[in-house]
Amino acid sequence: MKINNFLIVILVIILSTACNSSPLKLKFENLELADNNEEREKGLMFRQSLCKNCAMLFQLDQPAQVSFWMKNTYIPLDIIFIKENGQISDIYENVEILREDLFYTSSLPIKYVLEVNAGYAKKHNLNKDLILDLNYLYKEIKN
Repeated sequence: MKINNFLIVILVIILSTACNSSPLKLKFENLELADNNEEREKGLMFRQSLCKNCAMLFQLDQPAQVSFWMKNTYIPLDIIFIKENGQISDIYENVEILREDLFYTSSLPIKYVLEVNAGYAKKHNLNKDLILDLNYLYKEIKN
């Protein structure tokens, strides 16, 4: 009986922590913003490297279901699709580089896409439905 009560208390703590958690604040050494068609089309193509804690944030004009490819992209990346409210809708980890025939598509209309070095999502425990602090993220932009 004591073990059952203990498990119930632990479960309540975990659930209350999950329900009351604040949006996640991601910190970058350098966060670039791609917020127009030309920047969004080019993205990280043709680059040979991306610093360890750097990223590119793609901002769409309006929420839409989008697809990304890795044409002329030499850097192994994680692609994180983010809804307008900051909620992660999809994560593609360690996507295949230099592919024109493989598309990574959001499952829902999204407003933002975050490209980070491969392994970032796992290292920072990012997962679908997690909410990111977009105001904090915008403060990280170094354009």
